[in-house]
Amino acid sequence: MARNFDDDAPRRTRDTDEPVHARRRDADERIYVVSINLVINAQENLVRRRRLDRIRRAGAAAS
Repeated sequence: MARNFDDDAPRRTRDTDEPVHARRRDADERIYVVSINLVINAQENLVRRRRLDRIRRAGAAAS
C-alpha cells in the first residue's frame, strides 16, 4: 500500500513525544541546578575552612 502524503503521522508522533521531551528537559535543568548548588556549597565550605585555619594559625603564632 502506498503512503498517503496527506498523512500527518510525523507531526502526531512529534506531538505525542513533546511531553516526554519537556519532562526530560525539566529533569536535566533540575539536575543542573542541584549540581551547581552543590558546587557553590562546597566552595563556601572551603572558604570557611580556610578562614578558620588562618585564624587558628594566627592564634597559635601569637600564643
